[in-house]
Amino acid sequence: MDPNFINIDVYPYPNVHFVRDVTSPRLWKEEGADVIYASHVLEHVERSRVQSTLDSWHRILRVGGLLRLSVPDFDAIVEIYTKRGNDIETIALPLMGGQLNQADFHYAIFNRASLADALHKSGFAVVRAWDPKNCNDHIFDDYSILEFDAGEKKIPISLNLEAIKS
Repeated sequence: MDPNFINIDVYPYPNVHFVRDVTSPRLWKEEGADVIYASHVLEHVERSRVQSTLDSWHRILRVGGLLRLSVPDFDAIVEIYTKRGNDIETIALPLMGGQLNQADFHYAIFNRASLADALHKSGFAVVRAWDPKNCNDHIFDDYSILEFDAGEKKIPISLNLEAIKS
């Protein structure tokens, strides 16, 4: 984990500073954060609450602040499914979550267009791709770089977008 981040999760895993729900509208004070990083978090939010969660994260960021997201990319999941002979088991984990505890289920799916649209609706003006392998301030490995075997090649499973609050 990066020591520059305050880590929040619903479970008291090692390195978690605050145990709470990241969808809470009062998670942090208004314009109190420079960066919010959520890797494979947003898909665990009920679909009906995704937009309000993004709205809350927008409110928390300072002007010029950065929201960096990584979520399972539905388009990549479909590609893996097709290349692996329509084998459901090859996509069960990224599509439905690990289901190891109550918070480990996926409730929402995203592709680039749907996530970018939701970010724009929350007030983010600039939305762009980011590459965790070529990002100076991403100094740790996590699901943002995860690849799945699709037969003859590996396919990155994550959709990595960042948005700037203007």
